Amino acid sequence: MANRINGYNIIMRVLVLMFTLFCIVPVLLVLSVSLTDERALMQSGFRLWPKVFSLAAYELLFRGPSIIRSYLITIFITITGTLAAMIITTGAAFCLANRQGY
Repeated sequence: MANRINGYNIIMRVLVLMFTLFCIVPVLLVLSVSLTDERALMQSGFRLWPKVFSLAAYELLFRGPSIIRSYLITIFITITGTLAAMIITTGAAFCLANRQGY
């Protein structure tokens, strides 16, 4: 079958493109705001491309011990949750695999 472009394909491609933009543009906007100077942000507002480039937000973020603490908490919760899920899933799988007419 030849890959024909008909009205349905065009509509679906446009919808997928719009959905993709709706997902990507907010992420780009947040990244752009984090890389914009605070004064330029107050004067110009939000832009997809920073008017005045600045790493001040990241300097403030990494200055204190809070980011390290946050990562340690995230790692602990991830490991604990994964282990708990594995134990529960293994127990359920064992019970389902060894049903002997109970």
